[in-house]
Amino acid sequence: MMHLPAKSTLRGAWAATCVLLLSASSVLSATLFWPKTSAAQSEDRTNFSLDSELWNKLSLGQSHGFDRQSTVTEHFDFRSELKYEPEDDYKAVLGARVNAFSANGAAESFDADLELFNAYAELSGSAYSLKAGNQIVRWGKADEISPLDNINPEDFRDGFVRRRTDRKLPTPLLNLELFQETSKLQLLYQPVHVRSKIDLFNSNWAYFGSEAEPTAVNEDYSRSLGNGSYGTRLSGTIRDFDYGVSFLSAPSSLPSIGSLRPLPNMPAIDAPSLPELAEYARLTGQEIDLNYNRRQIVGFDFETVWEDFGLRGDVAYFSREDFYTSRLEAVSKPLLRYTLGADYSGTEGTYINLQFAQAIMTDWDEDILFTKRITNTFYTELSQEFYDHNLKGGIRGSYDINLRTYFYNPYLALNFWDQVAFEFGFDLPGGPQDTLIGTYRNNEQGYLILKGYF
Repeated sequence: MMHLPAKSTLRGAWAATCVLLLSASSVLSATLFWPKTSAAQSEDRTNFSLDSELWNKLSLGQSHGFDRQSTVTEHFDFRSELKYEPEDDYKAVLGARVNAFSANGAAESFDADLELFNAYAELSGSAYSLKAGNQIVRWGKADEISPLDNINPEDFRDGFVRRRTDRKLPTPLLNLELFQETSKLQLLYQPVHVRSKIDLFNSNWAYFGSEAEPTAVNEDYSRSLGNGSYGTRLSGTIRDFDYGVSFLSAPSSLPSIGSLRPLPNMPAIDAPSLPELAEYARLTGQEIDLNYNRRQIVGFDFETVWEDFGLRGDVAYFSREDFYTSRLEAVSKPLLRYTLGADYSGTEGTYINLQFAQAIMTDWDEDILFTKRITNTFYTELSQEFYDHNLKGGIRGSYDINLRTYFYNPYLALNFWDQVAFEFGFDLPGGPQDTLIGTYRNNEQGYLILKGYF
């Protein structure tokens, strides 16, 4: 990845880069796909195709200082992907991504990067498929809250409010699939560990919240070949029942906090939040250790159809999850997670998706913060389409009845044009401050998303 510094002089270069990419996309698309004039020429098949997607989110919220001023943030995300398919059993993909963030138009808040996205080569036959390079692999059947979807890291710089499929980041993988009638065996190997993207301080969706003062942080993170990931999944179909059994050994893509030293001259922290832990470390002159610990995940997933309803479920056993106690100690515990869900798609554009997720800690410690021994979460997405599917109103949301945390996202999507779409909506998280979602309870915002397809 090439990182671009946050300087006002970069705006012109960034804009020029975007214009260049858009222009190249249009020119190449026209060159490759312009209709042929003769019947013989119309039968010719090009080996190249180019697809590009633009996503831009403009958000209006509140700053979290004492003055509570309005703040405008913008996230620009442009992806372009060139595919080369000379034969039916071979394909190569080269994709790039331009990301840019800004707040209130201030030069000091501008940050941008240019990086590879999907970039891989694939060989395939009737009984196998081998894909090597940057790619995204999804396991599990549950939408948004699958406990099995742990292979790729995610981009959390917009927080958890951006849809999970859009947060996923490609990573270098060897992905071998072997087919036999109604079953498939998949083998994965990721040579190096890749972290999720998240700001630690100085942003609304920072790991330690928006109000924490920056302090010294040490991230225990290795990109050596010995810190890679590997996994396997056996899937198949029995009549109308799809199933999958999986195993994954991988470091967590999100960090966990190491232990801090309680000092006798410092007052105790009662049910501390993440910002308070960062403040405690700063005041006591301690460095915060952030660790990416390895864990093994054994999983089972299924999907089937019953009349007009789709039924699905995921079950995952984690050998360790990292937690924090009121004694300022980091602890690890085994954890069982499962999700059960059903959805319904009506002929008039009605969509209903209801899911229930439960997490059970088998070795509970009463001093553990930010969670309970058992948590029960409901997730839903409801939508209705109008005007020949060109207008859609909906809401998605989740509620944890044990932690009393929630997130609601009412939205209105306009799709009247083939290459342009808009979405208006609100991101509304909330809950107690000493919970993970409650850390961002002041981050209510309205937004406008522009999507472009080339």
